[in-house]
Amino acid sequence: MKEKRNMSGSRAVSVLMAVVMLCSVLVLVPDEAKAAEYSFNSTGTSSVTIPDSGSTKTTGQYNWIKFRPKKTGSVTITVSNASASAKYTNGNIVLCDASKQFLDYTADYYTTSKPADTRYSNITYGVKAKTTYYFRVENNAGVSIKATVTAISKKNAGKTRKKAKTLARNKEIKGVIVAEDKTADWYKINLPKSKRILLSYSVKTNGWDGSAEIKDGIRITFCDSMGRQFAKNAYDDLTREKTKNSVTYHLTKKKSEKKLPLNPGTYYVKVERLNKYSSGEYTLKWQTT
Repeated sequence: MKEKRNMSGSRAVSVLMAVVMLCSVLVLVPDEAKAAEYSFNSTGTSSVTIPDSGSTKTTGQYNWIKFRPKKTGSVTITVSNASASAKYTNGNIVLCDASKQFLDYTADYYTTSKPADTRYSNITYGVKAKTTYYFRVENNAGVSIKATVTAISKKNAGKTRKKAKTLARNKEIKGVIVAEDKTADWYKINLPKSKRILLSYSVKTNGWDGSAEIKDGIRITFCDSMGRQFAKNAYDDLTREKTKNSVTYHLTKKKSEKKLPLNPGTYYVKVERLNKYSSGEYTLKWQTT
């Protein structure tokens, strides 16, 4: 009887060990299937390094970087090579919401093979304070990703033409178009005397697939006193490929190319996303000529 009880005890121990091992497998499998997850700081500059072993080419999984900005503004992503074997790295980054759903239908392309051309390694998004975002990263080799967060106030811009904020002459102003924000930014220019207006602007934005097919960006439109587009060509679409420009606005007479000054009065500048997936920051400045 004693020997039988010992055998029963051995069986019980064996069964218990088998259950423990099975539970361990059940616990480990989901963990192993998860993609790596990192995070950026809510302010300033911070970096994430994904090693060669964490490349999507190796793991078959995307890497995720969590980000929750302290203030509304922009975040510029700068990519550099961190591979121990590859001469450069490339891939795509997509801005996502807290549920990891796309806020950007363009998988923003990057590569470190062309360091002199920043459009290949810099991507900027407009973000809202205390909102959780994720960056989905696809990389073929080790990569270092730096996030530079810039706080930009929305108070300098009006949400409608009637609430447009005055844009002072010779003063550069910085604004932001936040991801998923459907409203445009409005500014007004008060011209006391007949002059030609030179409007200069620049953007840092998202949305470039590495080819000529540009999808995202920011549109700048110069408007008359009623908020209507001043002329058929009085707008400009800026993207990661074309980041800045300046235009002189003037009057002309029929059958004449002479550039006459604008009439005194109020003019408007409208800044909006090029499509519903666009975001980023911009600058505006006007002078008279």
